Amino acid sequence: MVVLSGVLIYTQLPERLNLIFYDFAIRLSPQSPEKNTAIIAVDEKSLDALGQWPWRRSTHAKLIDQLSLAKTKAIAFDIIFAEPDLNYPQDDMAFANAIKHNANVFLPLHIHPRSYETTLSEVIPIPELTAAAKDLGHIHVELDIDGIARGFYLKEGLGEAYW
Repeated sequence: MVVLSGVLIYTQLPERLNLIFYDFAIRLSPQSPEKNTAIIAVDEKSLDALGQWPWRRSTHAKLIDQLSLAKTKAIAFDIIFAEPDLNYPQDDMAFANAIKHNANVFLPLHIHPRSYETTLSEVIPIPELTAAAKDLGHIHVELDIDGIARGFYLKEGLGEAYW
């Protein structure tokens, strides 16, 4: 029994079986996103079209302007803009203006240590973008042992701040 228990713990077999059964149960009652939901992703096709990453913030501003013309209800980024653009500083203000003009842009924050010697802290967008955004929200998604995200935390934060 001890050896069997050790093998089960070492191979993580019970957890893997649980995930297999969970995935099977989810497939029995799939849920579709709203029909008017779109995900605009940074992928190989967009990198080929727009060039290497990171893109200028003026590119993100143009995207928001196009989505504003389409009368989107909300725009949420999962790209952290925690540092000013030193190569094109004017792009930060163009991006902030596009965010403010749309009025429904949500930007992410991430909870992470800023260095190996420090404790956890909230990494938020630069002040111009934070002020222009409708709100901030966390983008931390925990991956299961097989590398698949099956859920996320509804709230996360440090101290009294919960996002």
